[in-house]
Order: sequence, then C-alpha cells, then structure tokens
Amino acid sequence: MDKNIGFGLLAGLISGASYVSGQYGSLPGVILANFSALPLFMAGLSLGKKTSIVAGTSSILTVIFMSNPLIGGFFSISIAIPYWLIISYALKYSDGDSGQKLWHPAGKSLAPIILYASCLVSLILIFYSFRHPNINEMVGNTLKTLLANNIKLINTESFNLLTSIFPGMVAAIWIVMLTVNCVLAQKLLIKYQLAIRPTPMYKNLFVPEWVYWGFILAFLVGFISNGNTEYIGQNLTVIFAVPFVYAGLGCIHILASNASFSGLLITFTYTVIFILGWPLLVVFIIGFFKKWFGLRPNEKGS
Repeated sequence: MDKNIGFGLLAGLISGASYVSGQYGSLPGVILANFSALPLFMAGLSLGKKTSIVAGTSSILTVIFMSNPLIGGFFSISIAIPYWLIISYALKYSDGDSGQKLWHPAGKSLAPIILYASCLVSLILIFYSFRHPNINEMVGNTLKTLLANNIKLINTESFNLLTSIFPGMVAAIWIVMLTVNCVLAQKLLIKYQLAIRPTPMYKNLFVPEWVYWGFILAFLVGFISNGNTEYIGQNLTVIFAVPFVYAGLGCIHILASNASFSGLLITFTYTVIFILGWPLLVVFIIGFFKKWFGLRPNEKGS
C-alpha cells in the first residue's frame, strides 16, 4: 500500500472516530467532535489533494460504520465536503514570472465555504417554508423547547434577535470551527516542516468582490421583503458577513502590530468582543471597508 494512502486512511479513521465520540455527550467527546476535521486537514495540507480524497472517504465510512448512514450523511455535508472544498482551493497556485509558486490567498479558500453554507441554509429554509408559514415562529418554538427553564435567563429582545438569525448564526459558528481546524493544522505542519504550501498571511485576508454583492443582495432581500423570504435573507446576511469579520480582525492585527504592546491589545480586543458581542459589528464594518482604509493586501498570494 502506498504510504500516502495509508496516512490518508488513518487520518480518516481518527477523524470519523472523533466525530462519533461527540454523540455520547461527554465534554471530551464534544471537544474531539469539534476538532474532528483537524486530522483531515493535516492529511490534505501535507500530502495533497489525492490523499485528501482518501482521508475524506475513509472518515465518512468510519462514521457510517461506528454510527449509522444518517449520521454519516450529516458528517459528509458538514465536514467532508467543505473540507474537500477548502483543500482544493488552498492548494491551488499559479506560476510567477520568475518560476516561483504564487499560492491562492486565504480569502479565495474561504469564499467557496461561504457560498456552500449559504446554499445549504437556503435549501433547508426553503424546504421548511413549504411546511411552515412562519419559519421564525417555528425556530422560536424549537429554541423554547431546547432552552426549557433557561429561557427565563434571556430577555425578550435578545431571544427575538436570536430566533431571527439562529440558522445563520449556527452556520457562522460552523464556518469558524472549520477555519480554526484548518489554521491549526497548517500551523502544526509548518512547525514540523510538513506543509505543502507556506502559511497565508491571515491578517492580510481580502474578500472577493462577489462576496460583497452576495452580502448586499442578502441584506436587501431581508430588508425589503417579509415573511419567510425576509427570514432567509436575514440569515444569509449573517453568513456573508463572516469573511468581513475575519478581514476586520486582520485589520486590527495589522494596526496592533505597530504598537509596542500588541499582544496585550489583541488580547483585550478579543476579550471585549467575547464578553459584549456587539463590537463584532464594528469589526465587520472595518472589514467591509478594508480596501478603502488603505489596508488592502497583496492579491498575488504568499
């Protein structure tokens, strides 16, 4: 057996087993499930696209074998397919004038996942819109059931906001966890000199133009429509906002790098965002207008 295939199979086995462990509800199992994509990214970013296919297929079969086909299908949609998308774009490059490889920047690897998530959430919400005349009410009732007695800890305005963007928020958190797994895998591979490509300059992340138009269209749909169409537009707006938040955080890192206490400043910024939440809107605005702030990255790659 080819060595790369063997590593791919092993990575898939570890990934699938980690994902299934989350079904048991224990804290270690949940943590392992959240990082189940890490072995896949390590295989793909170190051994290439062919091995990534082997690893992804192995992980799907492992999940099916250890649980059932339904869970295996959910794993495929939420982990394996987006993983393949990220790897296929992350390992793309063009040849420079002097023969060097110009790797795709991080923004071009993130954008397909935004499109994938928006299509997935749209299809799910459209499906439910045929069965429920008011998806917002349906989601609200579901959240009340899930939160049970804890709902008393949330005021009415906060609960209504949570209900209105809940699917988009779940998708956004899912995108964040995928990118965390990818970034962590690249960091480990660089440390041990096993990575195929150099690490992108994440703080210089730029957002492709079509994502701007996607965000504007989703925002307009959510703003001018009503009913289920409005609900779909609101949640797509949240999803399309994710890359701009990343770009905004990149701007903060660029600005903080010029300060003598950059580490403290960045830690303080993330702490405030985590505690208050609303500063994310400021970060989004910074990211949205990043190119006009004169902090636009070099688009030729790393």
